[in-house]
Amino acid sequence: PTLTLNRPDDYKLDSVGKALPSVELRIADDGEIQAKGPNVFSGYFKDEGATAHAFTDDGWFRTGDLGTLDEDGFLRIIGRKKEIIVTAGGKNIPPANVEMLFQDDPLIEHLVVYGDGKKYLVAGIWPNLSNLRSVCDSELDDHKVHTLLQERVDQANAELARFESIKAFAVMDEPLTVEGELLTSSLKIRRKKIYDKFRDTFESLYGGRK
Repeated sequence: PTLTLNRPDDYKLDSVGKALPSVELRIADDGEIQAKGPNVFSGYFKDEGATAHAFTDDGWFRTGDLGTLDEDGFLRIIGRKKEIIVTAGGKNIPPANVEMLFQDDPLIEHLVVYGDGKKYLVAGIWPNLSNLRSVCDSELDDHKVHTLLQERVDQANAELARFESIKAFAVMDEPLTVEGELLTSSLKIRRKKIYDKFRDTFESLYGGRK
């Protein structure tokens, strides 16, 4: 059902709006958006198992989306629950929660977190080379690029729990494009395809580390 709307006189363009008057929203511990209200369906026809899976024990509908609610009640969708990374230590980490810390960084085009079943998270970083050159006011070399990006990663890690922090990263050369089917038409990452294409690079970041 429709859960939220941006009103003509009450809106934030980076959100999907506020809840309808009849709708209650909450964010679960794992970041999932959950809803309750008279417009939410009561269950699947003659399928008790699917119905039980779709709702929490206390009756909230599991949307499958991950999001945040700000202090004004505006909802933002940041990913899908099925994309949650479960570390070897059993920690559930929505990768979008980490990646969003870099979304406005002028030095980074894209950052993709990896680590399902691993002891810690790593990332692939697609840098904005033109902005990096502007910052350095000189030709870039690999060491300089890595140093600048490491500073950005360290800043983000300071805002994250230890199990969410990025322990290593690779600077990626091949761009993510719509034509290459690694981005959607709205320029969102295609996570599974990126993992499949660059898996060897991601896995190499765990070599020899404890």
